[in-house]
Amino acid sequence: MRAPVFAAAAVRAAIKQVNPDEPIRRAGPLQNMVEESIAKRKFALYLLGAFGCVAVLLTSIGVYGVISYSLRRRANEFAIRLAMGAGRADLRWLIARNFGAPALGGLLVGLGMAALFARALKSQLYKLSPTDPSVLAMTGVGLLALVVISATGPAAKAERISPARILRD
Repeated sequence: MRAPVFAAAAVRAAIKQVNPDEPIRRAGPLQNMVEESIAKRKFALYLLGAFGCVAVLLTSIGVYGVISYSLRRRANEFAIRLAMGAGRADLRWLIARNFGAPALGGLLVGLGMAALFARALKSQLYKLSPTDPSVLAMTGVGLLALVVISATGPAAKAERISPARILRD
């Protein structure tokens, strides 16, 4: 089998024999032509993936920071609750309720925005609908998991506070 570069000259000569007036704009291996045709889209998708990873990282840092700051500000409240007989599980439930509601609200707003922009996204997706329930469910679960994972550290720290030390200060 001859290399595709050498075959291109033979293909050009064969086409010229059949129809001398037929212009030959490009000749080469089909694999190269396919790669060239999808190169821009492939680059855009890699770039979109990189931006998505940066967004997840920044979201995690932001959620962690907001929850950590909020729980530090409420240390006196938690100490009083613990001193009055609330258990660690009660404290966990309070923290989950306080941060779960905004997370669910944000998720619902995000689903609404996804529905609004679904038509624009449709041209960018191959064999996938932007309103595909499984994709939306996986995205929602992933975002909620991100919030839970980001909140775990600050919540555990809030549970370990010593009521006597906090109330003494």
